[in-house]
Amino acid sequence: EPVIKNLPQLPESWKWAQMSDIGAPEKNAIVDGPFGSNLKVSDYVENGPVPVLTTKNLYGDYSNVRYITQVKFEELKRSEVRSNDILMAKIGSCGKTGIYPVNMPSAIIPANLMKITVHPEVVQKYVYYYFDSLQFQSHLRKITKATAQPAFGVTNFKKLPFPLAPPEQQKRIVAKIEELF
Repeated sequence: EPVIKNLPQLPESWKWAQMSDIGAPEKNAIVDGPFGSNLKVSDYVENGPVPVLTTKNLYGDYSNVRYITQVKFEELKRSEVRSNDILMAKIGSCGKTGIYPVNMPSAIIPANLMKITVHPEVVQKYVYYYFDSLQFQSHLRKITKATAQPAFGVTNFKKLPFPLAPPEQQKRIVAKIEELF
C-alpha cells in the first residue's frame, strides 16, 4: 500500500519506484542504527577502529568522533556505513542528509540516523539531490511523527515514492544541479 497517493505524472521513460527499489540488492541497504540500549556510552573507546557517526557528520564535520571496538562493531554490523553511503537523520532534523566520504573506515550509525547504500544502477548523487527536493521533503513530512522530537521509521521510508529517471538522464540532472551550484 503506497504511503503517498495521487503522484504527479512523470516524463516518458521515467517511472515511480519506491525508496526500497533504489537500495542496493544487499541485506540492510537501507537501515537505521541500533536501539539505544545496544549502543551505550560505556561501549565507546579512546581510539577504536570503528567510528560512530552523529548528526554533525551530515554537515561534513568529523572532528571529535567517538569510536567502538571491532567486537562491538561485529555485534552492530547491520548498521554499518561504508564510503559513499547516503546518511539521513530520522530523529530530530528529519531528512537532513550527508554522504559518507570516500577513504573513511567502515562506521556505525546510532539510532537517530539511517543509511542508504544506493543501487549500483542508480546514480548516487541523483538520489542525494532528490532528498533535498521540496517534493521529497513533503513526502517525508507525511510519515514523520511529531513527538518530543520529530521522527520517522525505516519501514515507511522504504515505501516513499522515488521518481526513477533513465540513467543517462540521472547523470544529466546531477551535472545540471552541480553546474548551478
